[in-house]
Amino acid sequence: MKNQTALEKLISLKGIGHWTANVYMLIALNRIDIYPDFDVALIKSIAHENFDGNKMDNETAKEFIAQFSPMQSIACLYFYHAYIVRKGVRFVP
Repeated sequence: MKNQTALEKLISLKGIGHWTANVYMLIALNRIDIYPDFDVALIKSIAHENFDGNKMDNETAKEFIAQFSPMQSIACLYFYHAYIVRKGVRFVP
């Protein structure tokens, strides 16, 4: 199933929006070419790591990640990791 078709099917479910569907496809379905629109942590991480922390909007972040297509998800996961490390987030079992 193509990403767009999967996205549309997920969004058709009550309570599932674009962000939730994209993150689900990224993490649970292991899709490799996903950019989760409007993810604040991801946008902040891209800005911090590549744009000297200057504030950026979703479209700028999306355009930046597009250069990694068809493996946008892998780039996003690296930026999530950088964000978690920088913020000192600890996952306790």
